[in-house]
Amino acid sequence: MDKLNCMKIFCKVVKEGNFSSAARNLKMSKVMVSRSIGYLEEDLGTRLLQRTTRKMSMTDDGKSYYERCQALIDELDALDMAMKDNAQSIKGKLRIAAPSEAFTSLHLLPFFRKLIENFPEVSLDINMSDRHIDIVEEGFDVAIRIGELADSSLIAKKIANVETILCASSDYVNRPITENAVISHPHDIMNHSFILDSNYRNGHQINFTKNGNSISVKVDSRISVNSAIATRNLINHNIGIGITPDFMMKDDIKAKHIVRLLPDWKINQGGIYVMYSNRKHLSAKVKCFVSEVSQHFSKHFN
Repeated sequence: MDKLNCMKIFCKVVKEGNFSSAARNLKMSKVMVSRSIGYLEEDLGTRLLQRTTRKMSMTDDGKSYYERCQALIDELDALDMAMKDNAQSIKGKLRIAAPSEAFTSLHLLPFFRKLIENFPEVSLDINMSDRHIDIVEEGFDVAIRIGELADSSLIAKKIANVETILCASSDYVNRPITENAVISHPHDIMNHSFILDSNYRNGHQINFTKNGNSISVKVDSRISVNSAIATRNLINHNIGIGITPDFMMKDDIKAKHIVRLLPDWKINQGGIYVMYSNRKHLSAKVKCFVSEVSQHFSKHFN
């Protein structure tokens, strides 16, 4: 038998004054209550209760054991309550793995600022890196990831769509150009200076798809840089054409500073995800983060 449970039953019997009342209160049979007390007495090697057909009383050992048992049970109950209260409180340090540089600067830092304003008892420990982080192994609560996800035991919730696009500045597109430099087909990009964000998974091999047809073009980049922000700035300075995540260029495209090229051809489509280790027993701070970041991106991103 579970000794701790037997101890709780013993204390309940003492409080109620008899086996029948304790059994009703615990929703157990009177036989099981009696067996639990018998188990304790056999385990301890002493009688705890004197019982006759009319009444029940504690022995001296029973009185001493009851006082110590009740103190222990009260302490365990207080510990359980404290842990439950803590689990339901939105407070404490939240360790977050986030992409480095561009995306975090543009979209996550404003969200983080809003989060700590709304939840003053939460503190953030943010690790910005583009390397693959094992959030369980390295002790992170949540991660934000972009692109296509590899198989994982983590829970992943998609909070936004993201697409890799081909683009150029409007000045670059509108300047006098020769006929063979017009970009109307993926192969035409080979006639232009290409700025490559080396974070792009396929490297120099740009894969286009349209209506089920696929074309792969190998580019000879004039500039290769491992930064989406640098790629954006170089494109804006009319140096050439390039690929970049669409979130980097949304505002520029709206302002007509940047033109999306070959919009009917898709390069890479994926998502932005919030990831965490398990749905069960999530702390309130993690539940809060997942909810808040989902709401933020539904309002401000897509």
